[in-house]
Amino acid sequence: MNYAIPSYICTKSASGLAPFICTVEIGGIQYIGAAARTKKDAEIKAARTALLAIQGIVLFFSKGLFF
Repeated sequence: MNYAIPSYICTKSASGLAPFICTVEIGGIQYIGAAARTKKDAEIKAARTALLAIQGIVLFFSKGLFF
């Protein structure tokens, strides 16, 4: 089975309580996570966003809900 390798891009704003925002690209699709206080937390949030989106797509097609 071939799996896509995730690639993270993180940015840090100059100020604020949650200055880090990360985007993870998996299989050519980019998923943007919520802002976080640390880079690690921002990466985790981006990964969770991707996982939920991918699980939603799998559930959608497994239930035969596509048009």
